[in-house]
Amino acid sequence: MELNNYPIKLNEWKEILQSSSKLLSIILSNISIQKLKWKTAGGMGEACVTGTVTGLVWSLKGIILGQLVEKSNMRCEPSIYVEPYFQQTFFQTELTCMISFRIGKAIHVFFKGLRLISQDKNKNNYRKRRILKWKNILFRA
Repeated sequence: MELNNYPIKLNEWKEILQSSSKLLSIILSNISIQKLKWKTAGGMGEACVTGTVTGLVWSLKGIILGQLVEKSNMRCEPSIYVEPYFQQTFFQTELTCMISFRIGKAIHVFFKGLRLISQDKNKNNYRKRRILKWKNILFRA
């Protein structure tokens, strides 16, 4: 990636995350979580690096779990575990969950997601046309 293209790529990623966040919120609002157990074990070989990575894994799991609790219907108490192995180099994770959703709502969410995606594409096409139009004006001057 070239340095002068970096802000453009960053804006593209920002737009992708924003649109996927909307879609994920729509999907999660119609899901009911009955059981959630997430165990992770691993190590990086050195104790200091393993400790840092363990803290990072805890924080990422906390962020993901917070979003799940906020946006979905959580009907259980989730359990998460992170087990560090200080003298070994490996990574293992196990996710056990039970979710339920209604078929009619799933179909409705599917069509709502398609509409959201098509709206984002139309918005991006308009934005690209506007940028190209502006570049043409700049080159004519």
